[in-house]
Parts: sequence; C-alpha cells; structure tokens
Amino acid sequence: MMSYWQWWILAGVLLIVEVLAPGTFFLWLAVAAGVVGLSVMLYPALSLEAAWTLFAVLGVLSVILVLKYRKPPAADQASKLNKRGQDYVGRTFELTEPIHNGKGKLTIGDTPWTVSGPDLEAGTKIKVVEVEGGELRVERS
Repeated sequence: MMSYWQWWILAGVLLIVEVLAPGTFFLWLAVAAGVVGLSVMLYPALSLEAAWTLFAVLGVLSVILVLKYRKPPAADQASKLNKRGQDYVGRTFELTEPIHNGKGKLTIGDTPWTVSGPDLEAGTKIKVVEVEGGELRVERS
C-alpha cells in the first residue's frame, strides 16, 4: 500500500516533469496524484488497486476536460504575431515629421516608424491604411 505522502511525492515529481516538458499534460496528472494522496490520507483503508484506479480515472478525466474546455488562441491574434504594425491599420495619428517625396516619419509611443504616402506637413492627422514590411502606408485623415 502506498501512503498519502508517496502520492504527494509522485505529484511533485510530475510537477517537475511539467516544468521541464512542453505543454500542460503532466500538470493534470500531478493534480490527480495529489487528489489520490488526499483520498488515501482521509481513507487509509483504500486499497492499492482502488488508489491506482482512482488515479487513472482522475488523470484521464482531467486531461479530457482540459482539452474540451480550453480556449484555443484567437486565430487573428496568432496571425498578427510579430506583425505589430497590423495593430495600427485603421487608426489615426498625428504626423511627427513631414512626408516629403512620399517618405516620412511617425512616432507611435516610443517607436519610430517610416511612413509612405502623399506629401504632408508635420502635425497633420493621418490614417494608417496598410503595412508594407516595416513601413506604414498612410493617407490624410
């Protein structure tokens, strides 16, 4: 018969494996082992077979429930990964430096951006219409 602290040691080992392995699979097995440890502590007469069966059932149920109710990452959020300029499309800003010969500068927050569009003076309200590489395409707002 395994004592409750042995189940908790198993839960700790599974948590360590979770830290070292990608994903969140071992976390739910560690939770199952912790619950079995608590059950063995509260019901010391629980047989070894019943404890392992409880661990197997809880482990499978917890993984199934997590996979069923976990929200997948938003599709548009994943598609904009490392494409910060896409967040600015459709937004209006004040031009930091004038646009001459189709090129200018715009500072958003603390980040300078190269912009392209019609020749405009600094301080003009502009709207970002497109991102081309690392350059924002703008028009007068």
